Amino acid sequence: MSLKENRDFELTHWDGKSGASCGPRYILDTVLHHEKNTNGLYKANRYMELIVGPTVIEIGCNAGGFTTLYSQHGYAVGLDLLHQPLAIARFWSKCINERNFDKKHWGEEWCHPPDFEVNCGWINAEASHLPFKDGAFNTVCMTDLIEHLPVHLRAVAIAEGIRIAKNRFIISTVTEVSDPNNPDWLDQILERVHPFGLLTEEELERWVRDCGVEIFVIETKWFGTEQFIKQILIGANK
Repeated sequence: MSLKENRDFELTHWDGKSGASCGPRYILDTVLHHEKNTNGLYKANRYMELIVGPTVIEIGCNAGGFTTLYSQHGYAVGLDLLHQPLAIARFWSKCINERNFDKKHWGEEWCHPPDFEVNCGWINAEASHLPFKDGAFNTVCMTDLIEHLPVHLRAVAIAEGIRIAKNRFIISTVTEVSDPNNPDWLDQILERVHPFGLLTEEELERWVRDCGVEIFVIETKWFGTEQFIKQILIGANK
């Protein structure tokens, strides 16, 4: 699959509304409502714990949910291949800063509106060719992105992310999915969401180590009840 085909696939996937679940509205509400044992809450808190320094970039930010939270550290940049989710991210962050929580913008009323300012920039670019100088950001996050990329661009994207990281590189990816009640669920996931296939833990760890950085966290976690999603989270120091 070419880069254009990948772009077209991701655009269709996002327009199908599945991408909207990663928007600021969903992530912020998950955290602000203090929901228990949710995928979004766990990941948001874990990534926030690992971020160092006043500047952070999220590569593959979708509609900017995590990037919005990261801006509490200082200044955050959200980067994505698609214009549509970035437009949503810009609009929602503007609403938050203006304290505009009107129901017509959000679909429902906020229970606990954010009490912080969103300090973000939004950039349209490709993960395999980042328009930044070496060490441009204290922390670089590439969370749940790498499995969406064509295989030949994965190692390149990881190397690019590590190149622009001054202090820390954080990456996570889905490594396994299963459902005892639906043996075909993996095939459905690969067809609808990850047409290039999932990585193994060994592949991801090797690619990060090959860039010459020190891995300090290797964490594997299962999410879900009947449908299981296994992810690996890796942190690396420069």
